Amino acid sequence: MSETKKYEKYGQNKPLKKPHYTRTKQIFRAVNELISEGNSNFIPTWDSTDHFHFCCADCNVMADVLQVDFYPYPIDAEGKIKIYALFFWLACEKCGSTGLRKIYLKPTSFMGHHAFTTHGELAFGIEKSAVKVFK
Repeated sequence: MSETKKYEKYGQNKPLKKPHYTRTKQIFRAVNELISEGNSNFIPTWDSTDHFHFCCADCNVMADVLQVDFYPYPIDAEGKIKIYALFFWLACEKCGSTGLRKIYLKPTSFMGHHAFTTHGELAFGIEKSAVKVFK
């Protein structure tokens, strides 16, 4: 598939010649207009250093990042209490699937999260410490 067509849907998601960076709510953009649809079965991957990527779990192909956004979400009626999140808009070069993964920068709950370490699988509840370790 050609570089210019791999994410294109309805004339959108066309790769820009030079990615656009900004310090506002949109941090990074590599396509003209973002449209996200498809299976979006993206899972995190990491190495032994300090960075991670996302992989399409259906195709076993590393995903490309189309856009990264920063959003402060008000969670109270007055808009004074906010949670902050980074949104990663992703695409699979092989199947063309696009989707979203996010990370809350100041989470209040970790319910349902799992992590895999050399010691086994960790399961989390509402606290930061794992509630169960599966070996």
